[in-house]
Amino acid sequence: MELVTLIQDQDFTTRVRTMAQRGAAQHVSEEATIGQREAFNTVLAAPCAQAHAEGIDPTSAAGMALATMITAAYAETAGLHDQWNG
Repeated sequence: MELVTLIQDQDFTTRVRTMAQRGAAQHVSEEATIGQREAFNTVLAAPCAQAHAEGIDPTSAAGMALATMITAAYAETAGLHDQWNG
């Protein structure tokens, strides 16, 4: 019953349509997706695994500094540097 009520609500359907349009507009090319996946594997995975193995607390100063460094490196490698506000 609730779904029927939502579908009949003009504000709800407008909001869902807007979200779908925004999602479609943000479609990423296959090439960009591959680049981001490679960047994840080379830039993020190993340092994160190392930090975890060393027991670095992600909320500590060292953890935050590492997260900032890794995020910046990932953004640069994945070609997302213009979207990162580090």
